[in-house]
Amino acid sequence: MVSRIERYRSCAITCAQTHYASVESVCEHNLAADEMRRLAGDSTAVEELSPLLDDPIARRWLAFHLVEFHSLDEEVERRCLRIIGELAAGKGVEGLGAKSWLRGHGYLPLHPAPDGV
Repeated sequence: MVSRIERYRSCAITCAQTHYASVESVCEHNLAADEMRRLAGDSTAVEELSPLLDDPIARRWLAFHLVEFHSLDEEVERRCLRIIGELAAGKGVEGLGAKSWLRGHGYLPLHPAPDGV
């Protein structure tokens, strides 16, 4: 039987390899994203999936899922927010999405300060 951590990582790999010009690839991405949310939403997910916060692929999704679905201890929440902050520092679409998520969840001001924060 495949573990939850292996299933989550497999779904993260599927999402990371999405070819947005391909309808089939986007459909696979959407199914994998739904499965990641389901796996991360379970009551035992934090303990089981936390090791994936060190995985360079899975952490990009897991950090958001854990903060959204669970009351985390301070250390895990800090790790998740650091990962999301690193993504938000990026200049691409992923960076804009992470910044928007941080603002929408009250971790950044709704309106950037004059210095661009």
